[in-house]
Amino acid sequence: MRASAETADLPQVGPDAAARVSVDAIAEPYADYFSVEAITLCQRRNDGSWTDPIQRAVFVSGDATVVLPWDPVRDRVMLIDQLRAGPLVRGDAQPWLYEPVAGRVDPGETPEQAARRETQEETGIALTHLFPAGHSYPSPGAVAEYLYLYIGIADLPDGSAGLGGLAAEDEDIRSHLVPRAELTRMALAGEIRNGPLLNLALWLELRHRDIRRAVGQG
Repeated sequence: MRASAETADLPQVGPDAAARVSVDAIAEPYADYFSVEAITLCQRRNDGSWTDPIQRAVFVSGDATVVLPWDPVRDRVMLIDQLRAGPLVRGDAQPWLYEPVAGRVDPGETPEQAARRETQEETGIALTHLFPAGHSYPSPGAVAEYLYLYIGIADLPDGSAGLGGLAAEDEDIRSHLVPRAELTRMALAGEIRNGPLLNLALWLELRHRDIRRAVGQG
């Protein structure tokens, strides 16, 4: 419902989607922490002809909100780290990654409400303002996840980093205070391997002056 409402008025890439694809069957072979949907579809090609039935599988995890807390007075951000199953299974020697705050948007909750709730749960800090920073699909070829990215304005004094997360969700989260300039250096040096954090770091580098003015710090 959220996807349909938010994209109804966007410019179309080519003809109407309803006239270009026909979904013939949907199955759900796996449903636990996440789910997988197997679909059979036919697609109208660019030359006007139709394909034979095509098999596709989609990883379904729901929409998520992602927040990079930034203190424009001290010019520092708060990052977190926690064990991530994806890098672990891939064989990554460092499956603890620097990340922004992130979490699922609950039913009946707006992405902005989720951003504030997740920041409180994972770091214990409150946000005063939220600035959208380029919402997007991280991997649309196989993943039905949509990410709402934000820069969140926060007060980040010395000592505000610590441990957080919800025990009920088996979260073991550690937070870190990092100067904004150091975050930019890390992004440009290839030291950030979390995609949303990389996007937010570069977004903040481009927009920090505008955001400062918007919150009366410019």
